Amino acid sequence: MSAIPAPMGDPAALDLSVERYAATTLALEAAAAQMERALRDSEDGSDRAGGEGLAMGEVRSRGARTSRALRAAEERYGAVTSALRDYSVELHAFHQATRRSHADYATARADHSSALWRVREERTRLREASMSPDQPHLVEEARAELAMADAAAESAAEALAAAEVAYERAEEALNEAAAVAQARIEGGFDATEDGLLDYALDVWDSAVGLIDAVDQWAAEFLARVLQVVVDAVERVLLAVAFVLVAVALLAVLIVAVHLITVAIAVIAAALAVALAVIVDVLRHVLFVVTTGAVASALSGLLGLEGAARLRVVVAAVGVVCPPLGLFIVERVRSEIGRPTPEVEGLDASAVEGASAAAAIASLNTAPIDDVADVLSRAGWVDTVGGSDRAVVDVVRVVGSDGVVRWIVTLPSTKDWDLPMDLGAPNDLDADLILMLFPDLQTQYERAVLEAMRLAGIGPQDEVLLAGWSLGGILGGSLIESGAGGYHYAGLICAGASIDGMAIPPDIPVLQVKHVLDPVHRADLIERGEVTDTHLELWDGARSGAAAVPIKTGNVVGHANADYVATLTQHLAYDPAINDLFDQFWVSPAEVPALLPGGSDPDHANSEHRQYAFSE
Repeated sequence: MSAIPAPMGDPAALDLSVERYAATTLALEAAAAQMERALRDSEDGSDRAGGEGLAMGEVRSRGARTSRALRAAEERYGAVTSALRDYSVELHAFHQATRRSHADYATARADHSSALWRVREERTRLREASMSPDQPHLVEEARAELAMADAAAESAAEALAAAEVAYERAEEALNEAAAVAQARIEGGFDATEDGLLDYALDVWDSAVGLIDAVDQWAAEFLARVLQVVVDAVERVLLAVAFVLVAVALLAVLIVAVHLITVAIAVIAAALAVALAVIVDVLRHVLFVVTTGAVASALSGLLGLEGAARLRVVVAAVGVVCPPLGLFIVERVRSEIGRPTPEVEGLDASAVEGASAAAAIASLNTAPIDDVADVLSRAGWVDTVGGSDRAVVDVVRVVGSDGVVRWIVTLPSTKDWDLPMDLGAPNDLDADLILMLFPDLQTQYERAVLEAMRLAGIGPQDEVLLAGWSLGGILGGSLIESGAGGYHYAGLICAGASIDGMAIPPDIPVLQVKHVLDPVHRADLIERGEVTDTHLELWDGARSGAAAVPIKTGNVVGHANADYVATLTQHLAYDPAINDLFDQFWVSPAEVPALLPGGSDPDHANSEHRQYAFSE
């Protein structure tokens, strides 16, 4: 929430101005009264004939005009004084309300910060309690304390919002009072305006009176004659109009019937053509799908799995659909011949867009407390990179045992090469090669390994890979091949077809799947092998997490945010899911001997870096 601004306006200065206007009003009233008394005294005396009497009359006339001018000025200043005095009352009330809002906001903000700290502490306590299954009462106590901490944080947030609303209401009342004061001041001036415009209006009124008199005479004199002519013309026009309307309606009816006939014929022809095209397309699609299914079944009978089986299916489909086959061959050929992209540290100041800036801020500041926090980072790197470049996030973590570990988050597919190939190397070409020819290194894979080298990851450092869709596929491929000679110690992925990969059984893997998502089935495997180190979490009826199955609310469910939601719901039922990976995140409270933010990187709890590269 944003802080409440300082109150506008200076009540003391406004009160001083009101007093000056009030003093001026009293002075004008006294002057007008004195002038009026002088005029009355002069009228009580007798006028002398001749030039002296005419002079006295002119003096009295000028004095009367002066008196009226003084009264008019008095009314103007009186209106301004009254309007400003009422506005001053509202300004004082606004300042009082703002001071109360500032005090309430400061108190609520302190409560909110304290509550958020308590939430983090209770989450840590819950995670520690879940590691002691022989003491279930500790888990229940931790959950109860976490619920109270969440409630306190929500209450403090509501108090912050209430303080801002109180300030906004006071500001609206002040603006309304200002508008009223302005209207009263303008009304006071308009009511006493005179001068050349008043004389012009008098002349205009006289002219209008003359015109009205002439108009009344003409109406009375010519009314009967003109009425006869008007009646005759009206009858003729009605007859002509009736004939014209009848002819127009008939013409419109004829044209409408013709247009309807033509439209029906065009629609019928279009429907016939469309139906023929749809039938032909469906026939070809059915033939292609049937061919793929037969090829998959035959390769299964031959004992082919993983990439080998997928290559047989793609080859068979390419034979019966040559354009698709040529497209796949061209994409693979183009990708193999490209050099390794130049990898550089991400310049956050050069990133455009509010969503990308917010994603960078989240990557560098958001805490990592569980597997759902790790998977969330996969969506943020996609937002920062977009379709013009790939962005890899690298987090260096020092645990309470002093061991350096790394979390590397990989982006998903952001360029589908249609209608043109954009700058992001995490594109369709990378998907095809990773699925069909995993032994060939794509420019995406080579650039990721270069980013890991630039980050300073050592060959003995434990590395946790994370990503969804293409990011998860690349993570599984790196672990399967041992690319780069790194010590891969885990994989967190979602919506990724990795079931056919030979990942060593001692490396923990967390894989999130959605029942309606076809992407994780791209390797032609519905379910993978589930072991103590390879967890497979589903949504819907396959979730098995509670009486009511976990749902994401998305029909297809191939979106990182939906996968994060599914994983978060699983964590609510089983926090022990974190046990395979919790050595990769530690809170500062667990590392009292370290110096957070120190100049020595070996004593920093965590460091966040991002690397970017384009084709």
